[in-house]
Amino acid sequence: MLQRSHHIDPNYAAAFSNTGVAYYKLDDLGKAIKYFEKALKINPRNKKASRYKFRALYEKGEPKKAHRYIAQFNRKWEEDQHDQDTINK
Repeated sequence: MLQRSHHIDPNYAAAFSNTGVAYYKLDDLGKAIKYFEKALKINPRNKKASRYKFRALYEKGEPKKAHRYIAQFNRKWEEDQHDQDTINK
């Protein structure tokens, strides 16, 4: 069902993120990470996909990669917030 939604709207990040969560819960971490990456390619600010990608990488036995990834995401998030604060002044 979720994979069908990818064909209906291939730019709908939530569909990829939700598919990733389904694979994560099935303990298919490799597929989960691929879907999280697809979601993040569409929407790099997708917090759900980012959080689950971190968890999947960590549980897959790649804690260093997981921590590098989440640190990079957090820096980007902070920069975006700073840019938004500057615009709103």
